[in-house]
Amino acid sequence: MKWVVKGVIIVLLSALLFIIANKFNSSKIEITNTFSKVIVGKPDSYNLYKEDILNGSDPILYDNLIAVNYVDGGWVKADLTSEWYSYENFNWANAVVVKNSKKDFYNNSDVGTQILKDDTLGFFVWIPRFEYKLFNVEFKPIEEQMIDVRFVNKNDQKNTIIKNGLFYTHPAFSTTNGELSGFWIAKFEPSLNNGTIEILSNKETLVNLNMAEMWKYAIGVSFSYGLNVPSRIITNMEYGAIATLTYSQYGKRNNEDYLGLEKLVFLNTAMGNSDWDKILTGCSAGTAINGASYRCPYSYDYPYYGTGASSTGTIYGIYDLAGGSWECVMGIVSSYPIRDYLGGYNGVLPNNKRFYTFYRASNMYDYSRSIVGDMMGEVISISDIKKTWNGNNAYFATLSYPWVKRGGSFRGGRYSGIFDFGITDAIKRGDKTFRVILSEY
Repeated sequence: MKWVVKGVIIVLLSALLFIIANKFNSSKIEITNTFSKVIVGKPDSYNLYKEDILNGSDPILYDNLIAVNYVDGGWVKADLTSEWYSYENFNWANAVVVKNSKKDFYNNSDVGTQILKDDTLGFFVWIPRFEYKLFNVEFKPIEEQMIDVRFVNKNDQKNTIIKNGLFYTHPAFSTTNGELSGFWIAKFEPSLNNGTIEILSNKETLVNLNMAEMWKYAIGVSFSYGLNVPSRIITNMEYGAIATLTYSQYGKRNNEDYLGLEKLVFLNTAMGNSDWDKILTGCSAGTAINGASYRCPYSYDYPYYGTGASSTGTIYGIYDLAGGSWECVMGIVSSYPIRDYLGGYNGVLPNNKRFYTFYRASNMYDYSRSIVGDMMGEVISISDIKKTWNGNNAYFATLSYPWVKRGGSFRGGRYSGIFDFGITDAIKRGDKTFRVILSEY
């Protein structure tokens, strides 16, 4: 009987040891998911690299977004457990979406695998949640200056007091449905390939669309890319957030590789080799003040002269923010619900205040209509009260031309820039495009 009992005990102990061993080993088994190799049995966040200064506003990799680094002249699949971005060093987080036929290959590939441009649909850059120190809530002419920014966690208490000298949570990260840790913005202006939007360099910018057509293309990106986060046209307030970060200590304005006027985002003055109707994405004139060259002397990845056209002065920034095509944003002179003077497209454009930045009607030089955070009235030039910093144009939308556009175009030359804003209507024009954003809510 004793031997029977001992035998049972031995069997039970063996079974227990087997279970423990398997549980232990399973935590070491590596499996491949969409983004990287992870260790089963531990939360993803346990292994992921996080930058301390972001305070929890690190990039969110939605389905089919692949984190990338630029290595030896090409984009490669990033190791999510190591430093694949550094806002402190002007290397904002980048991610790509590859073509459907290539998703399995890259999802199952090793870290460091080069992702070919021909396999890629689009590039995106992460804008982390931040607050900035208010400096001109009165919207008066003011000297150019760097904007003080600090990244914040969406669970922290918001700073909502509007007073110069205080930090203010940027409104772009607050929605009618909740608070955001950040959003992804298209790295380049959009192009069109066989009916599919692409967000790539050295492509013909998609222009000559009305606002309804722009909206249809923008919201279609999420579906065609297989993303589990909505896509749309950027609002004017969200554009203001990008301009703010670009002009902060984490953007090109503070990049010590550039001096003087070279700290400004270099212009995209690029036209095709012969066709004036073909504006090219990701190109650089190699300067922020030379508007005479209607070509593309430098590609986006060319050291200094090409990367100087990005929001950071590095290849990890956002391009086409100065010149290229005017970017129509969801900023409008109207009220909610949306009025019917949008050019006859009220049946297509959303009637939801979440998707707009609203302004009251007035004349084009009434900058008091600005909203703190949109970087329009806050950056009016002290040397020319009808322009913004660096001599960029400043024309505020009116009832006749109710839509806001940002960034200027190749035609604007040195007057185009990240603080350039103008007026437009909803109809087609040959120098207007849009910017895609990926954002929850």
